[in-house]
Formats: sequence, structure tokens, C-alpha cells
Amino acid sequence: MYRDVRLCRFFLLIFGISLMSCWGATGASPDSSGQQMKHSKQKIFAFQVDLARQLERPKALAKQLKGISKHGYNLCVVYLEDAFSYPSFPELGRKNAWQFTDFQNLQKQLAGENIQLVPVIPALGHASYITSKAGYEKYDEGYGTGKLEGSLNPCLEGTYALLGRMFKDWCDNIPGKYIHVSLDESPAMGQWFIRKYGKEKFDGARMFASHCNRLNAMIKQLGRRMVMWGDMFYYYPEAVNMIDKDIIICDWYYYKFCDLPRVEAFNFARTDVSINFKKRGNEVWGTPAIWPNLPFPDIKDRLGNFSSWLRYENELNLDGILLTDWEDSFGFFGTANWIMRTFGDLKKAGTLSSNALRPALKKEFEELSGIKVKNDLIDAALVIGSCHITAHRNRKLLEKPVTSFISTSSERIQEFQVKSDLLKEQLQQIERYITVNPNEIPALLTELELAGRFLYLFWDTGRLMSESYRQVIRGDLDGVASRLKKRSRELELYVTDYKKYWNKVRFQGDRQRLTNWAAAAAAYLKKISADDIAVKDAFLHIPRLEMTLRCDHPALPVVYGKITYSDGSSQEFREVMINFTSRFATPDISWRQYPVISLNKGELPVSIVLSSTYYYGQLGVKSVVVFWKGRPFEYKLQSLDGKNAFEKDGLAWLGPVRQEVGDPTIRTETDKAVFVLNK
Repeated sequence: MYRDVRLCRFFLLIFGISLMSCWGATGASPDSSGQQMKHSKQKIFAFQVDLARQLERPKALAKQLKGISKHGYNLCVVYLEDAFSYPSFPELGRKNAWQFTDFQNLQKQLAGENIQLVPVIPALGHASYITSKAGYEKYDEGYGTGKLEGSLNPCLEGTYALLGRMFKDWCDNIPGKYIHVSLDESPAMGQWFIRKYGKEKFDGARMFASHCNRLNAMIKQLGRRMVMWGDMFYYYPEAVNMIDKDIIICDWYYYKFCDLPRVEAFNFARTDVSINFKKRGNEVWGTPAIWPNLPFPDIKDRLGNFSSWLRYENELNLDGILLTDWEDSFGFFGTANWIMRTFGDLKKAGTLSSNALRPALKKEFEELSGIKVKNDLIDAALVIGSCHITAHRNRKLLEKPVTSFISTSSERIQEFQVKSDLLKEQLQQIERYITVNPNEIPALLTELELAGRFLYLFWDTGRLMSESYRQVIRGDLDGVASRLKKRSRELELYVTDYKKYWNKVRFQGDRQRLTNWAAAAAAYLKKISADDIAVKDAFLHIPRLEMTLRCDHPALPVVYGKITYSDGSSQEFREVMINFTSRFATPDISWRQYPVISLNKGELPVSIVLSSTYYYGQLGVKSVVVFWKGRPFEYKLQSLDGKNAFEKDGLAWLGPVRQEVGDPTIRTETDKAVFVLNK
């Protein structure tokens, strides 16, 4: 996750811009609140449901949340975007978006357990749910450039009129104490101002602080307290002392940490955002996550993150903990609910060791499912979570053709093999519980099986495609077509089973990335397994680019690629080197990545250009090879350009070792490496 912001009163006055339209009206100047508002001494223990990416049926979610207060929670946060049909702007909600009556019903149920309901209404970044809609493009930072940024423009008075009505829609219909306005990951903020007045006249810290304070004034007029994410202060630390002291900061970091949280984009340097805000009197909620969970979390790693925040909460006397859940609808909320309840129990007991985890998971699984289980099922869940696909190189495979699963890297092939073997064994454990009573399978067991089966199909498809390629280039086609057909049928069956369960708890036709990938993969494998000629054509005549990339400083390295063909046409791609696990959340750790890109044309490219911006971290390019007709065609480095670019030990290095703290809005400079065919 990343961040952004900036603006200056002096320059606005010079250019005749109203302060009201550019960063705030009444009470919107930096630090306008004076004394911090009094609030209850009871600490917050909250959980978040990501309705924007996991649009549950209202009754299904309400059923899941019954009794959750027993696990210590007193706040339920719902991340909205287009999951809410705002009465004033129903067009902003997507199909099947919750009505205010749905939230009223949920609020009444939660109030019966002394739990408050809090919305997250993104009011800066993550605003594509607004600016992508017809008639709302004008509110976007990129309006007029031909590219919408999905970030609201804080220099427009209309932005505040729009947000004010959205906040009021919620407050008029659902009682509560808080409004969360998000404000995270907003690197596009200020782009409109820069285009209009120039980079040198842009003060992002002041723009961001003024935006915060104006929103705070609006929310206080509605009788609520404002909550926001704290990551933008990594980039503009001077804004810490500019915002109102009654704004609540959610300082999020999703990995284990021994002393202080860290910042991904700064090579995981330590950060003291919580310390600074506590010193000046702002309320701070520590924010761990059960994410990454695609489609199921690494529970031990998530417990490490949760435990780190509980320790930090105690050391700094933070005002609460918000345990978040994020991401697209890969899995189901039932598994998230299971883990949130278990972590709540461990927190209440004051025992957060890995030894206490298994019995706590077992106890809660039995309570939620209504069946007795042994440790073998809990162990299966722990293994399944360790094989999740959250690392960027893996989850992006879901958007690529199945040929992108072919790899000649021995390290990558071993990863495919090891994880598919592990998952096959765990699925056998789960199957024993399913066969006991196949007509009455508990929902939680179904969700665990669907998560495990998807992961097996994902990793084993990588193994199958890579092994099939090696067999085909040896001229041995025996059994290849039949194995591909079998995998196609397995994927088709998975799609059927997944949709059947999906339609019970979610809305038919809503965003289903897992089944979209599985259905496309099944259709493609069915097509290429028609006969041996089709097999050879798929594996030999479709060129693919394979690269070996290395990261030594994990500051979110990103490489942008442009493949140029003989007729002047081109193909672009992007590869992000980030693993989203605590093991890699430390400075200067090294790993390799092996991206595969299927080429659009049946020919060898003229050139392959790789570039990295100065905003992101450093990466090394070890090899660039195109495989075609069963042969490798190596591309050699022709030129390097950029202040961070250099060649050493056979690698072309691009990007900064570590991005310095500062304005992330401007990303105009790049390092570039040009590769051409080594004839």
C-alpha cells in the first residue's frame, strides 16, 4: 500500500484562487480545532469488513456477525466505495449495493451487542467509484488529461459539496459516533494544481492537512468524529502538526514488527507516526490485518502482525485496535470471521503464542461449524494459508493467459511442485470431513475446501504447464493432451462449485476473479488439448518472454516493459516486486522473480525496453529471453540510461536503492534499459 499530498496558501492567493475552493472553508485551516475532544476511556477494538470488494448479502453477513461481541469487539467498520446506494447519488452505487435500510438493520443488530457501526467513505484516493461514473469525471485529479486517476481533486469546491451530501446521507439514516474518510494511498493528489500552476508552487503537506481539516469541520457539523488512515504522513511528516487534534488516526502496517512499524516504500524503514500523533494529543488506533488472504490467510503470519500491534498499543497507550480485512472477493467472509473471532479470544485471554493458536482455532471452528474436528483439519488450514497467492507476481497471473504459467526457471518450477504437493495432501484431510455427511457440509468447511482447492489448481497448473512444455520440446507428446483435458474438467467443476456457494452468500454476477480465471483457463486448455497439433501449436508457436529479476532492497520495485515488433507495433506490461509477507518486510532482503509474458505476435521482438521510476525501489535485470519454437532467444543489454542505472555482475540495475521521504506525487524521471536480440 502506498501514499501522497500538498498545497500552499501564499501561491493560491497569488493566483487568485479562493482558499475555500482550494483547501478548505470554515474551520479548514491547519490545526483549527484547538483542544482535543473528550472521549470515552474504553479502548476501541474494531474489525473491518471490506464490502467494496466483498459484497455480501445483507442477511448472510448479519448471520455471520451474530455473537461477535463475545470476542471483545465494540466497533464494526464497513469499507464502502460503491457498496452503498447513497440516497442523494444512487448512481454511485453498483448493482446490488446495500440500501440504507440494510445498514439500519445491521446497525440495530450490532447495537444489541453494544457494537457501533462505522462507514469508510473514501474522500481522496480510491475514489474511482465516484470519478469513473458518467458526469463525475470532473472531480478527478486527471480530468482533462485523458486518464482518470481515481483520486478526488481537493481544489474544487464541488468536491466538498459532493462529499458533504454523501456524509449526510449516512448520518441522516444510520446512528453512530464516527465517520471514516479513508485518505490513504493518494499519490495523484495535487496533479490538477501542478498542471495549472506548476510544480514549484505545490505544497502537498499543506494541501493534505487542509483537506483533512475541512472534512473534519464538515463531519463535526454532522455530530460525528472523523477517522482516517495515517499512511500519507509518511510522505508529508510536516502535515502531522497541521491537522486538527480531534482527528483520529488509524496507523496501519500489515507485517510483524519488533520495535516500530515500517514503511514499504522506504525499504521498510522504521516510522514513528503513532508516536508523533500521541505526543501532540491525537487519538490513534493501531491497525493490523488478516489480509493478505487470497483466498485464505497465512494465519500464523497474521497473528504475528496482530500481536505486534497489541504490544505497540500497550507501549504507547494507543486508543484502540482496528483489525482489517481487505481485497477482492477471492475467498469468503466466513473464513475471515473465523480468524477475527479467534484473534479476539486470544487477545482477551492475553495469550498470543503460536502454541495457543491451534486450540483457539479448533474451538472457534467447532462453534461456528457445529462439527467436531481434530488438529489435522486445523493444520490443513495453516498449510493452506501459507500457500496463498498474494505476492504480486502470483495474483497478477490471474489476469494473464495460461501460457504465462509456463516457466523454465528451476526455482519457479520447484515452487509450483512443492506447493501443489502440500495442498493435495491438505485437501485429502478436508475431504475426510466432507464425506462424513456430504449432504450437510458446514459453510465454514465449504469455504476452507474452496480456498484450498483453488490454490491447488493454481499451483498445480503452473507445474502442469511447465512440465508439459519440457515434454513437448523433447518431441514427446504422450499423455500431454489427456492431462490438459483433465485439468480443464477440474477447473470447470471448480467454477460450478464456487458459483453455487457464492450465490448463497453473495450476489450472482458480482465480481468473481477466481471463477473468471478458472473459466478462462478451462476453456483455453480444452481448446489446446483437442489433438497433438493443437498442443504443439500452443507450446511451440506462441512466443513468450521470460525474465529473471532480482530485488535486494524491497522498496516496492516496479519495472515497466515495452516490447516493440518489426511493424512498429508494441506491447506493454508491468511487473511489481512485492511479496506481502512478514518474511520479506525487512530492509535489504534479496529475492528473485521470474515473470512470463505471452507475446501478442508470432515473431521475435525488435527490442525490449525496461524502465523503473525514481519513486519506486531498485531492481536488477538478470536475463531477458524469448522462447519460441522450442528455442531460447537471448536479448542482450544495448544501453542503460538514468541517474540510478548501472551494470554490475551481469545485472542491469534500475531505480533507487531506497526512496527518500518526500513528495510522491511527481514521478517524471525514469531509469531505462534497452535489450536487443543477441544474434
